[in-house]
Amino acid sequence: MSHSTFKTTVILLLLFALLAASLAIAGCGDDGSADQDEPTTKIVVDQLGREVELPANVERVATNYGIATQIVFALGQQDKLVGCDEPSHRMSDAFFSQIAPGFPEVPSVGNPREINTETLASLEPDVIFIPCSRGSEQVDQLEALGFNVLGVNCEDLDLLAESVVMFGQAMGCEDKAEDYIAYYEGIRDMIEERLSDLPDDERAKVYLSGSTGMLSTCGGDMYQSSLFDLCGGVNVARELTGGWKEVSAEQVLAWDPEYVFVVHYGPATPEQILADSNFANVTAVKEGNVMWFPSELAPWDYPSMQAVLGLVWCAKTLQPDYFEDVDALEYADEYFEEFFGKSFTDMGGTI
Repeated sequence: MSHSTFKTTVILLLLFALLAASLAIAGCGDDGSADQDEPTTKIVVDQLGREVELPANVERVATNYGIATQIVFALGQQDKLVGCDEPSHRMSDAFFSQIAPGFPEVPSVGNPREINTETLASLEPDVIFIPCSRGSEQVDQLEALGFNVLGVNCEDLDLLAESVVMFGQAMGCEDKAEDYIAYYEGIRDMIEERLSDLPDDERAKVYLSGSTGMLSTCGGDMYQSSLFDLCGGVNVARELTGGWKEVSAEQVLAWDPEYVFVVHYGPATPEQILADSNFANVTAVKEGNVMWFPSELAPWDYPSMQAVLGLVWCAKTLQPDYFEDVDALEYADEYFEEFFGKSFTDMGGTI
């Protein structure tokens, strides 16, 4: 090869190398631009109807509401929980710590009625979930301090499903939320179909012994009331509104429920109610239909994601002839495996 030919070849190779380098740089620039074009925020509509701007990737979550804490866990996002409600710590050993051993160390930020804004500020959450029942006052207070706030309302069957969708959008786990909605709607459809021909006069009259004892019960605007409706019952206190209501022993006698369900988070027990002479003439007491509403791990009556198991248990309890082939414990084990990675039985749960 002559010197001139060699020189020409070298020049051509250098030109090709420069061209390749230019294309590579341009390609890197395109990738960088694409990254820069990715949104840094997103809009989530909460259950107060507010459009709330959140970081595109929510990594730090706080709640002052036990139901919200339960949803965070059921969607597998407990590692994002930097602050939670104080009442959830009381269920720590039975439930939360079995899923997340570090849960007891998660700081408390208060409860639905009172929130510790200093602690909350130190945790720097990307979003805090609070109950809609606290209204706009608490939202305004928190937003004025610079927090991103989403209001949560789960107080009927449809609102619970809406809440799960909102949590999925906020925490970037839409697929898990969709899995839950499919399971939840499947259970609801199964119960509705089986009870579609249930006569109204065969619906069981139900009384719920509530958060402060036997003379505390749920009004018609609470989730538990819609749960009873779906499951072949009727809430004897359905005409009351405004959440938990205090009633008299005379009123319970007048309602004469056929079933009394007792919540684990209240002070009363079935044994106490059965032994109380004030209720001796109540049909549920005379027939021995006074019982715990499961479960001791975490309540199935209030509107957390585990309430889907309460639907199965309640329907079978109130209308056993329609659900002879249904095993509520099998449903519980299947659900816990799917959403918590460990069966209800293995976690020590009983019905």
